[in-house]
Amino acid sequence: DVTSEPSMETSGDLQPVSHIDVPEWPSTWISMCSPMSGYLCSSLGSGLLRAVNVSILMQRFGGGLANSAGNNQNYSLSKEVQQIDDFISHTWQTGRWVKFLTLCMVYNLNAATAASWLAALVVFVLELDAVSVLPKTIEMQVLHGGESYCALRGYWTILICPIVFLTFALFWTSLWRSPMVFMDKWCIHQTNPALKTAGILRLAGFLRHTERLVVLWTPEYLNRLWCSYELATWIYLGKSNTCFVPVNLAAFVVTWNFGVFVFFALSLFVSALQVASGSLVFVIILLYVAMLPPLLAACVQWCVRDLVKLSDQLATFSVQSARCFCCDVGHVDPLTKRSIPCDRQLVHRALEERFVACAGATSLEGDPATSHLDFFDGLVRNLVVAHLQPFGYYRLPYSLAVTMASPCVW
Repeated sequence: DVTSEPSMETSGDLQPVSHIDVPEWPSTWISMCSPMSGYLCSSLGSGLLRAVNVSILMQRFGGGLANSAGNNQNYSLSKEVQQIDDFISHTWQTGRWVKFLTLCMVYNLNAATAASWLAALVVFVLELDAVSVLPKTIEMQVLHGGESYCALRGYWTILICPIVFLTFALFWTSLWRSPMVFMDKWCIHQTNPALKTAGILRLAGFLRHTERLVVLWTPEYLNRLWCSYELATWIYLGKSNTCFVPVNLAAFVVTWNFGVFVFFALSLFVSALQVASGSLVFVIILLYVAMLPPLLAACVQWCVRDLVKLSDQLATFSVQSARCFCCDVGHVDPLTKRSIPCDRQLVHRALEERFVACAGATSLEGDPATSHLDFFDGLVRNLVVAHLQPFGYYRLPYSLAVTMASPCVW
């Protein structure tokens, strides 16, 4: 029973967004929405604006990402800030490991790639005959001009570069200054009903003070009440700095890099054995051609198939049918067996206070009692798709392509 909900009335410290750049959005709706933008920029009370170091989320290989059950210790790990670097929008239905890998890809992968390439360059120089710091011990037969020569080859890059890459990919945020991020389990009090309600009702305030929205997308994302609310509010605030990351992409990158690296490592291992015949090398290459490409193709199909669902989800989105944890468990905490308040009521109330005037002025068809919810549905269907399309969510980022080429460079 939550009775201490904070007031959502406007006050002098609220600063409405003066401009919302929305392509192909009905101008009459924008003109009606703009005066209401002040509600979306709700001010935060003292101590509410909190963030947590992203390295804390990734401790114990993302152990804290396994479930949404928070406690006072989680809350104590966050601290008051003036500005949040990233707001991580995700679903708790997403598995811990794939979420951890995705965070590694977002925050550590560029550093890991750069470090492994630099390590490869350093090792290459140290293996040069003029330097000869690292010995070459693998003999290889090289054909040149119809004659066979014995050449020496080093194996240090195959040993050192993957270790450097994995170290940076897993621990870079712990080794260097990492961004301060918002994640509900750490930044909204989970055991104090009054503080929890205050944080939930002021999510727009958190988003207002955030530099970038990081969306860990899965096919379940838009089916969750809070996720759709966060994404639509971010866009409605006029913000555009969004990192849209399908979590399946992380699994694809891991599969690709591991498969290519193993192929090169096995090839070098076979060369080290000085196998006279090429039969073993042929078998390895045959297995590689037979097994790895189909596996990679399956990963690509997995990613693309999920992304195709996004357009269908946007076309049929309805906030009234979106799911939330409290309703899924019958408003009884499965761990403590205590009753929990309904998040849906909180979200619907916030949407009513923000959009009821807009919905009434746009003459939307349907039940007047739910017109503000219909208005929000239109906001998600139109603004979200217009916002995500410029990001090219079917394209592979160039930086990711460079990372996937790393095993070849090593």
